[in-house]
Amino acid sequence: MVERTREFQRNQRLEDLICRLGDLLAEAETRAVVDFKKPELPIVLVHGCARSGTTLLMQVLAETGVFAYPSNLISRFYKAPYIGALIQLMLTDKKYHFRNEFIELENLRVDYDSNLGKTRGILSPNEFNYFWREFFDLDDPPSRILTDLSDSKRRRLLSELASLEITFGKPLAMKGIVMNWHIAYLAEILDTAMFVHVKRNTLFNAQSMLEARKKFYGDISEWYSLKPCEYALLMDKDPVTQVIGQVIYTNEAIQRGLDTIPENRRLSIDYEYLCKCPNEVVLDLMSLLSRNGYELKYNDKKKMNIKFDARNKQRVDNSIWGKMEAALKSINNSLDERQ
Repeated sequence: MVERTREFQRNQRLEDLICRLGDLLAEAETRAVVDFKKPELPIVLVHGCARSGTTLLMQVLAETGVFAYPSNLISRFYKAPYIGALIQLMLTDKKYHFRNEFIELENLRVDYDSNLGKTRGILSPNEFNYFWREFFDLDDPPSRILTDLSDSKRRRLLSELASLEITFGKPLAMKGIVMNWHIAYLAEILDTAMFVHVKRNTLFNAQSMLEARKKFYGDISEWYSLKPCEYALLMDKDPVTQVIGQVIYTNEAIQRGLDTIPENRRLSIDYEYLCKCPNEVVLDLMSLLSRNGYELKYNDKKKMNIKFDARNKQRVDNSIWGKMEAALKSINNSLDERQ
């Protein structure tokens, strides 16, 4: 296995401690969530290719105060998220503070800092990939479309999500990018789920993927993030063709999944629009939820006046950019022929 650059290497002591803690809490968690049946409020699931803006959308949704979400703190309890959520309430919610014992944890905010999808701060949104992998046998690249979650795991998944909803008294929003290829099945299991697809200009998304390869591994020839089902078509190609294909095929898979569910359960968002008009994106999502009978209180008088730099500028040299454009055209043509 190729070694990550120093900045992105795992802290194995932390990984071991999290696993040990999860094993110790597992039995208590099972007893604690048994009476939670399933979520009653909507669950907003955010999908998209890596480097497309899914982290930014989660940060925006967290900032609204309307949604509960898996935080960096809760993610460390991925085997016992209900217990983790209760601990988070005790440590960070002012209703549970007592005589400044946890004064360092008062007035915590979610900022918009992130580094290859990794946010900063205990209350910032986490990808929560370990949680999904507790329930689903996820291959990389996907070797099959999932359809066979056991009844016991299905009940447990619904109970865990319901426990977070009830703990915070809010609908959930969370990333589902490791489930990009299984949206139709998720929609069947989670009947209150709404699916949001974040899409970015393909060339700029792919450029960001090349930069992520260099940053994460120190080498643009190393694959970064999730592989699409079409990985076999890309594995022997040059890095430029690989990242273009990765973006195209991932978005195609997400769209195929979305096409299987009703229009009133899905929303597509352009990353560029999110950067320019985050408040309008939130209102679009609120409108989607309203059409499904969920009226959420969002005080848009406190509008997000902030705007974000989409960083959609050519940063690679012209020769690489030209190869990206050629690969984009070639793969799109092959998709047209396949259809």
